[in-house]
Amino acid sequence: MATLRVVESGADHLNALSDDFVSCKGDRHDFPKLRVGPLPKGVKAVPIRQGQYQLTYTCPDCGTERTKTTLKGGILNSSALYSYKHPPGYLAPPGAGLVKADYARELGRRTAPYITGQKEVAPKPVRARRGRAG
Repeated sequence: MATLRVVESGADHLNALSDDFVSCKGDRHDFPKLRVGPLPKGVKAVPIRQGQYQLTYTCPDCGTERTKTTLKGGILNSSALYSYKHPPGYLAPPGAGLVKADYARELGRRTAPYITGQKEVAPKPVRARRGRAG
């Protein structure tokens, strides 16, 4: 007996995404910024080893977490890369063929009625493309 594997299309993924996910993927996250003074809401610092700290920033819109490790004494390391942890359903399924422009277009489609003051417009089909926007 053959096994049937169901693969979500790019259009299905876009249509199923929450407005908050579409906003972050189509525009950008609203991660809190470090400022002089106490850590802002949505940023936590955890000591990890030899005076280094792991900073975790949480996007208030979609819940994505980005993490970066400081130098000794909590000094920011501008060359350190962030790692990301996304909530379930945020990432497109493998092979969906979506790119950043697809999310920006979907965000535009969803926000256009509020900009123009007209009622919501129906989703348009998304053509499959090579590549993948995380």
